[in-house]
Amino acid sequence: MQIGKGREGWYIGIAVGILLIASFFIIQGAIESGVNLQTLKDTGRDLAPWFIIAFGTSFLLVEGIDMLAEQFRRRRFQEGRVEGRREANREWADWNERREKAQREDRPFNEPPPSAKQS
Repeated sequence: MQIGKGREGWYIGIAVGILLIASFFIIQGAIESGVNLQTLKDTGRDLAPWFIIAFGTSFLLVEGIDMLAEQFRRRRFQEGRVEGRREANREWADWNERREKAQREDRPFNEPPPSAKQS
């Protein structure tokens, strides 16, 4: 697994935030039970799994949010393409209907096709 370029700061920031919160509660518990060598060892032992949790969670948050955003962008892009095709097809159908109506009524039709129009 690799962190996306430019998102390293978010990754580290979230992990450090989680670690600070976990450290606060673990150290607060250690202080309340009295500080001695065993308490310091217990504090270190209690903090160790939080490194994995912090960095794993921050990776999931940073990369997961980006993956969800990318899926949303792709879906919106596809929906936009479909909508654009519908609009173009409607323009052509309307133009063709006007052309056929003019032909049936035996009148000249000099309207340029939709592809010749500038947006």
